[in-house]
Amino acid sequence: MPEICIAVHNGMLSAALAVRDLNHYYSPVDTKAIRERKYQAWETTYPAWYLFGSVAKNTAGLVELYSRQGFAVSLCPQSELELQLNAGLALLDVQFCTLDDSLCRKFTAANTKISGYLPAILAGKNKQTSEFYRQGLSLFLPTQKSYTYKSEPLLPDSQSEVWIVKDAIGSDCRGTDGLPYTVWKKDALADALPGFLAALPAGRELVISEFIHTSDPYAGLADHVVHKMHFFSSCDGSGFAVRPYGSNCQKIICGCNHSLLQDKSFLPLKKYIGQRHYTTGHVEQTEYFNRFLAGLEFMAGSRLIFSVDFIIPPDGIPRYLESNKLAATFAESFDSSRPPLIDAYPFLPL
Repeated sequence: MPEICIAVHNGMLSAALAVRDLNHYYSPVDTKAIRERKYQAWETTYPAWYLFGSVAKNTAGLVELYSRQGFAVSLCPQSELELQLNAGLALLDVQFCTLDDSLCRKFTAANTKISGYLPAILAGKNKQTSEFYRQGLSLFLPTQKSYTYKSEPLLPDSQSEVWIVKDAIGSDCRGTDGLPYTVWKKDALADALPGFLAALPAGRELVISEFIHTSDPYAGLADHVVHKMHFFSSCDGSGFAVRPYGSNCQKIICGCNHSLLQDKSFLPLKKYIGQRHYTTGHVEQTEYFNRFLAGLEFMAGSRLIFSVDFIIPPDGIPRYLESNKLAATFAESFDSSRPPLIDAYPFLPL
């Protein structure tokens, strides 16, 4: 029976298995037994839903769905991937980890198919936005700029009075060191910027962007609504192409605390946007959206699933924030007529 190995970021795999110390490899027999325990369990984490399924989330998970296709399924932590080079794998699934480019070439040379691969450089916000610039699609970006300690301490040219400062790599409103993203009044940020840059360590990058406000008629005219939409890349015969997974998305609805920002001059992002409310929305396939979709083609190098965060201000033109292939929403159903994206993924063309 051909074997598929699912490689998982160490932290995600620890959370999925609810263990502190990982084995270097979980055989198909081990993996099947773990799945039988985890599928029925309640209060599991989202990595467990992706791998082992969940009754509560109504998702089957990768282990079960690959098994139904006739494969023996094993698991491996990202840190131990190189040990699998000579395992004779039919497929290596790296959707939930980062595969080093050179190691990817070695697995390919060993006749192992790869799924879920994205070059590590594309995890950074700066590189993602530079791909839009490269394609002449700056229309779909906020006015923004990346900075290092060597950068000139001047804000980008924009009339925006509210700005956000964030790390080039981060999630859930925080950077890699755990410090929160912050929102600033323009004048206060201009004054603070020279000190920010002088304190930046070598190799560290900040992204400073105008803060995009909305006036969403489908969300009580809320002034900050983030759309989180699922996309996939799969082979269409002539190569890999990106497609939206339906027309629905998750909407994260917030009301910004303008008066507090005026008083304080800067705030942690979560303090500024306040309590988040979640609902499901529909994204119209307008001319703007189709052009925006074309800008995501840089994600099309492998069979892959990912989420995209974007904002639609009153001018109707989507503003791209970031893509994430380790998203926490793949077991959610934004459209009740479709299975969760994680359950569609194993059947996408390679």
